[in-house]
Amino acid sequence: MRSVNEYLASVERDRFMPGAEPFYHRAGEVGCLLLHGWAGSCHTMSYLGRQLHAAGITAYCPSLPGHGTRLEDMAGTTARDWVGAALTHLRLLNQECALTYVVGTSMGANLTLYLAATEPALMRGIVTINGGIRTGRPEFVRLAFSEEESDTVPSFGPPALKDPAAHEAVYDRRPRSSVAQLLALKKAVEEILFLVTTPILILQSTGDSITPPDNAETLYRMVGSSDKQIVWLHNSDHCAPLDYDKDIVANAVARFIKERA
Repeated sequence: MRSVNEYLASVERDRFMPGAEPFYHRAGEVGCLLLHGWAGSCHTMSYLGRQLHAAGITAYCPSLPGHGTRLEDMAGTTARDWVGAALTHLRLLNQECALTYVVGTSMGANLTLYLAATEPALMRGIVTINGGIRTGRPEFVRLAFSEEESDTVPSFGPPALKDPAAHEAVYDRRPRSSVAQLLALKKAVEEILFLVTTPILILQSTGDSITPPDNAETLYRMVGSSDKQIVWLHNSDHCAPLDYDKDIVANAVARFIKERA
């Protein structure tokens, strides 16, 4: 694909779960690539995208391969597919905007860190939201190599949201094959964190039920950036961009971008 508009025109929107479709909110020459999480969708970043647009920042959220549609679509995808798509869409946004930033949540944060380590010239800064290199869940790691016959595994549990009125368009199960892919991505990112030198804002929920909160301090310590900071979110679970702290997230991201644009 040659442009953001060409990508959006190619999307089969009737295949997506309600609200999970990719979006592009054009606002100017400062642009932000938004990357959603594992088995999630663009819906996770929808509120953040609208708020960035209102703040005068172009927001672009593509769908990662196999996500936001049907579980069987995800089964055949790999970490290489997700990384390749993230890089492709970063390049597309660079064609649209003079200054580009990347914001990723959960697995999207791992993709963001990978891009920052390998393609630093394509971005001015990055934001991670409840992302990290350690799962803190031995039982989750075992799922990757279990001899159970099922091709899918349960989600982590109840929706990772404190706000009972909030909803996230996400698969309720995951392909077993993708567990090892996610773990491989996390390990690859860990190996190259020292190469991340772009400005970085780390947003982390203190009550995150999916990513152990101490991942934030690990990232802060291991990245090579001199311009780095942690903002703790005290009233959200893992899906902070849609939870009670969604405005804190949006304001912090917009401020970080504007201060460095």
